[in-house]
Amino acid sequence: STITIPNRRSITESAEFFSVHIDGLFSLPSNIKTVRVVVRLCYGNETKAKQTTRLMSFIRNSQESSSQIHFDQRLIFDGIHLCGLQREALLLFEIYASFIDDPDSSLSSLVFNVCDGISMRLIGWCSQALFDYEHNLISGEYYLGIIDATTTK
Repeated sequence: STITIPNRRSITESAEFFSVHIDGLFSLPSNIKTVRVVVRLCYGNETKAKQTTRLMSFIRNSQESSSQIHFDQRLIFDGIHLCGLQREALLLFEIYASFIDDPDSSLSSLVFNVCDGISMRLIGWCSQALFDYEHNLISGEYYLGIIDATTTK
C-alpha cells in the first residue's frame, strides 16, 4: 500500500482538514473480485474519524506480472483540522475484499464488512503514526507493509 500525507509544515494554526492519499495496493491474491480500504484516525483505542475508498474492481492484466489495484484517491477527514491532531494519533488501514470464488469455510471467523450490499472479508491491515519522535507531522509517500489478516486471528 502507498499513502501520501501532506508535506511537512507547521500545523499549529492550520485550519486545513487532514487528508490521506491512497495510491494503490499490489501483490494481491489472484481470486480477488473487489477491494475497499477503510482508514480510521485513532487515538488510543478510540476511532476519532473514519473514511472509506470507493469500491474498486480487480482487473487482471496478463501483461503485468504483479497483481495490483490503483486507487489514486484522496480521503479528506471532514471536521479533523491539522491543528487539532493529537500527537499520539495514528492511522489504521483495513483492507477488505470480495472474492470470485466462495470464501474458504476455514476463514469464516474472520471479520466481515458489508459495503454497498457486497459482503467483504478483512484480508489485511496496517497502522502508521502521524507524528515522528520530534513531534513533526509525517508527510510524503510511504510504502506500508500489510499484515495478513488470516495469520493474525
